[in-house]
Amino acid sequence: MEKLGTDIVENILRRLPFETALEAKLVCKTWRILLLRKVGFLVTFLHSDIKKDKLCYSDLYDHIRGKMSYKYSYHRHDKMHGKFFLGYGYLENMLGSCNGLVCFERRCLYLGEPFLICNPFTGEVVYVPEPQSVKRGWGPTNISGFGYCLSINEYKIVRMYSDYIDPKKYHVQVYTVRSDEWRNIGSINIAPCYPAGTYANGLLYWLHRHNSNQLNEDYMIVAFDLEKENFQFIPLPRFKDVKCKYHLKLLGGNNLYLVCTIYDKLYCTDIWACRRKHINTACKTKGSYNYNHSWHWIKEFTIAWEEQYWRYLQYFESLAITRNNQFLLRYSSTTLLFYDLETSTLNTLLDGSGKGCNMINIIPHTNSTILIEGSRRQS
Repeated sequence: MEKLGTDIVENILRRLPFETALEAKLVCKTWRILLLRKVGFLVTFLHSDIKKDKLCYSDLYDHIRGKMSYKYSYHRHDKMHGKFFLGYGYLENMLGSCNGLVCFERRCLYLGEPFLICNPFTGEVVYVPEPQSVKRGWGPTNISGFGYCLSINEYKIVRMYSDYIDPKKYHVQVYTVRSDEWRNIGSINIAPCYPAGTYANGLLYWLHRHNSNQLNEDYMIVAFDLEKENFQFIPLPRFKDVKCKYHLKLLGGNNLYLVCTIYDKLYCTDIWACRRKHINTACKTKGSYNYNHSWHWIKEFTIAWEEQYWRYLQYFESLAITRNNQFLLRYSSTTLLFYDLETSTLNTLLDGSGKGCNMINIIPHTNSTILIEGSRRQS
C-alpha cells in the first residue's frame, strides 16, 4: 500500500463498508484523512403513491453500469427505534446534512412537529416539537435552515415567520438540540428568494432580493451566525454582463458558493466561492450588519455550455458541489446530472422519469455514528 499513489489508495478505501472504514481510520493519519473525505449522497425518490417514497444513501457511482450503488435505503413506513423513520410529510424536504445528522422539514403546519432530525446510518430519530411562543399576527412560514456550530458543538434549526402586517418582516426563532427548546431572537426585514437556508462554515445563508429589477445590485446574501445568533449582509460579486438573463443559487459545502447561470447570449455558468477574511470585523450586537471588509469572492469555475444544452439551461437547477469538484444539477424534477468541473464533462446520474417518480432530490452526506440524544446529554 505504501507504494501506491494517494489517488489509488483513496479509491480503494472509499469502497470499504462503513463499519470497516471506522476501523481503518485508526491505521494511520493518512488513512484517517482520506476516509474523512469520503462523502456520499442522500437521495429521495417521491412518487404519486407515497408508499413507494424512499430515502437512499450511496457513496459510489458505478461508471461501468452507469448507475449509483446504494449502501442502504428506507421506505416511508420503515420504523427505527420504534418510531416511523420518515413519517408523513417529511421526506419531501431535506433541509440539510451536518456531520451525519440530517434534518427534514414538514410543511403541513397543522400536523405539528415541523422538523425531524435523524441519523440515517444508526436509525436514531428525534422529532422537534412545535414552538410554543408563536404570537398572533405571525403568518405561516417555510423559511428555515439547519446547521452546526463547531465552537460550541451545537446543532441548531433557524425558523422565520412572516408578519401579516409587514410581509417583508420575519420573526426569527432558533431551536437548539442540546436544550431541546425554541427561543425568539428578534426580527429582520428580508425577501428570501429560496425558503431553505444554505449551510457553510458555521453560518446559514439566504439569497435576498431587495429590488425587483433583474440586476445583481438588487440581490444580497443574508447570513445568520449560528454562534453569535446575529445577521450580516454580504454583497454579491459583480457579474460580467448584467443585461443577460440569468438565475442565481446558493450552495454549501467546503465554502459558500454562488452559482450564476446565464441562459441568454453567453450561455455559461459561473461558480463563485465566498471566503471570510481573518480580521476582527464580526458583528458585535444583534441587528448590526458589517460586510464591507469581512468577505471576498473568488471565481473558481466557469462552464461554457455547448450549444446542445442552451435550450435547457433555464431549466437546470443547481443542487450541490462535491469535494471532488462535481457539480450536481437537476433537470425536469426527475433527472439528476453531474458535471465534472475538472474534465468538463456532463453525465446523467439518475433518471427517474420512466419509473413513476415525480421528484428526485439529492444532498451530500457523510455517514457517522454520532448520537442525537448524546448531544442532548452533554448539557
